[in-house]
Amino acid sequence: MRTRLLWVFLLTILLAAVLTGAAGAALATLGPYRPGQAMFAVQYTAEHAYLDLQPGAQRRAAFGLTLLERRIGALEAVKATAAEIDVLTAVNTEIEHELALLQNVPAEDESPLRAALVRDLEGLLAELDQLVYTPSASPQGFIGFRNAILALSLLARDASIPLANLYDLARNSSAAAGGQATAAPGEPTPTPQTAIDPRMVLFPPGSPGAVHAFYPLTGAHALLQCQNCHAEGVYAGTPNLCSTCHAAVRPAGHYSGECELCHGPDSWLPATFNHQAVGATNCQSCHANKRPANHYAGQCSACHSTAAWRPATFNHAAAGASDCQSCHANKKPANHYTGQCSACHSTAAWRPATFNHAAVNATDCQSCHANKKPANHFSGQCSACHATSAWRPANFNHQAAGATDCQSCHSAVRPADHYNGQCSACHATSAWRPASFNHAAAGATDCQSCHSRPANHFSGQCSQCHATTGWLPANFSHTFPLNHGGANGTCATCHPGGGSAYTCFNCHNQGELTQKHNEEGIPDYISRCMECHADGQKHDD
Repeated sequence: MRTRLLWVFLLTILLAAVLTGAAGAALATLGPYRPGQAMFAVQYTAEHAYLDLQPGAQRRAAFGLTLLERRIGALEAVKATAAEIDVLTAVNTEIEHELALLQNVPAEDESPLRAALVRDLEGLLAELDQLVYTPSASPQGFIGFRNAILALSLLARDASIPLANLYDLARNSSAAAGGQATAAPGEPTPTPQTAIDPRMVLFPPGSPGAVHAFYPLTGAHALLQCQNCHAEGVYAGTPNLCSTCHAAVRPAGHYSGECELCHGPDSWLPATFNHQAVGATNCQSCHANKRPANHYAGQCSACHSTAAWRPATFNHAAAGASDCQSCHANKKPANHYTGQCSACHSTAAWRPATFNHAAVNATDCQSCHANKKPANHFSGQCSACHATSAWRPANFNHQAAGATDCQSCHSAVRPADHYNGQCSACHATSAWRPASFNHAAAGATDCQSCHSRPANHFSGQCSQCHATTGWLPANFSHTFPLNHGGANGTCATCHPGGGSAYTCFNCHNQGELTQKHNEEGIPDYISRCMECHADGQKHDD
């Protein structure tokens, strides 16, 4: 109850504001909100109250077109959602309202309004072609709505038809077709009198029109021009068979009967052929050219249905197939198992395939799989690592194989300059990586005995920067500020030869420094800069 009272109060305030002129103009531009949003009703009330206050029929029709543009613009934000239908319903309402407004516009004021109306309708058609939800949810309603908008656009484009007549033309066309001229998708429509609603055809432009009942112009035919079928103005005796117009698009080897047995008026696809209706009992009488090379020679119905070629399921039992190789010998790869296919495969598909080693009494893997063994592979039984289900994952049991010395098998995989001790010092038997070297267990006290130093590397102990778990991350404790003098140079700036020796004379003039230090009584300063300038400043306090 409180919510209802709040809405009544809000609407009262808004309507009062509309009547103030300037405030009404501001409220007319409220939002814009979309149909389905809570504030849309408020916005709509303000818009149309302000529209009614516009002076003159031309001004009211112009503002009505502005509102139509708003409704059309809302389509962009709701594409691919159920809200498409709400917006299209609002668009349809706005079109109906605008056509009523145009009835009162004098002929001398039509030109700019006609151009704006055509522009809005063409923009609406472009938006309709990008919608996703509505064409799927209400295909017939959507097609009817789009065709109505297209027809209205064509009428509006014809300068010989006064804008004031558009309202009656649209309604007359709707009544003749048994529906509404611009009924939005999702709105209820009257039950058609026939299976296919006839289309209202306007000829000549501006006339009330006539029902085109000889051949209903629906679906893809709805937008045909008269001259497409009635050449040179001849109407009597025009055939109404599909093949009359579409004989040229019939593919080679196509069914020679009437098109409507498979196709509908909306599009060529999807197409459904009624085999029973044409008394088709032998598939090959029509589809012999569709059979691939080395295909099953029996009846197509043993595998295929009349709905589509795929999916196809072959009934081996019905075909009396007891020997797979009688048909599938050419499918066997090189070095394939020579026994019965059924030992691995089912009749449903080649894959997945499972070989039953026990069923074929296979006790020696290498009798079949010798060519699968890689170079330098373990020479023992395959079962020491592999299962019968697949090669991978493979798990070698070192203990079962009596392996006590890694290098007896793995010497070939030792990289150059590798640690020459036992592999077990770093590696596990499950995999090479991850590897962890135990320096303490190996009695390693001097890093450089195994790890050569890169060029221009720090000459001190490796442990000053590195840990035994990995080279990186490395952390060097540098006492002298590395940003000395605002510089951000490399180590070589101060350590040109590498190691711990340094020089300051790459940046500072040695002659000037010598003179300055002599004046201060410090003659022996060279290579001792850090004693006084540990912080990089001129003097230490």
